[in-house]
Amino acid sequence: VSLLEDTPTTPTKTSLNDATIKLAQSCVYDGTEQKPPVNVELNQRPILQQGNFTVDYENNINASTEAKVQIVALDTGMYSGGTSSYFTISPAQLSIQSVKAENRDYNGTSEVRISGVTLGGVCSQNNVLDDVKVTVPQGIVGTISSANAGTYTTITFPEETSFQLSGAMAKNYT
Repeated sequence: VSLLEDTPTTPTKTSLNDATIKLAQSCVYDGTEQKPPVNVELNQRPILQQGNFTVDYENNINASTEAKVQIVALDTGMYSGGTSSYFTISPAQLSIQSVKAENRDYNGTSEVRISGVTLGGVCSQNNVLDDVKVTVPQGIVGTISSANAGTYTTITFPEETSFQLSGAMAKNYT
């Protein structure tokens, strides 16, 4: 009589190498790590993260098209391998917080020469305000609501006005 030994079989794991990663939300620069939730599909079927794979991110702080998300199968799950995908972190939109106009003598016009602009919406990283500055075009003239002497709170820029951003973090803004 011969006894057959039961040989344990290892279930075949499904590879995640051809999985598709889709972001659940878009990303805009805010000075912090962007870790958007991911939806993972394999053969057009969703795969839940819990117990199946880990999610890691790289280059995911500054505005760029090179932010990366990577999934890697857990050894204890039903899957093997992994895949990655690039995503975009869009630049943040700046606003003009205040404008400084040069004082002038009454000249009968509503034009004022602009001498400075303060930006609103600048972010910080590690509690340090981003290095981003705006250059006011040389000789730019705005208009106020009246030619009369007084204090004005609104200055209108010409439509074609284009400001140049500079500084180490300027690429994170529009």
